[in-house]
Amino acid sequence: MANSLTNHIVACTRSPIPFVLKYTPYGALGEVIPYLSRRAIENKSVLGSGRATRERKEAALVIWKKLFGSVGL
Repeated sequence: MANSLTNHIVACTRSPIPFVLKYTPYGALGEVIPYLSRRAIENKSVLGSGRATRERKEAALVIWKKLFGSVGL
């Protein structure tokens, strides 16, 4: 799920229990590469629309804010 979609769902709902979940596959590289490859193929349509670039920029902004605050933006 794209971060912008997750953030939208969280902003539009009020709940004492979180219900937007994300997961990260982990394990030996040989075990997770087939899964990650399949997911990349399934999500290939995202790459052509510019959404991947936006997601990357949003992720970089979050990392920057966590490390340095909002100074320098």
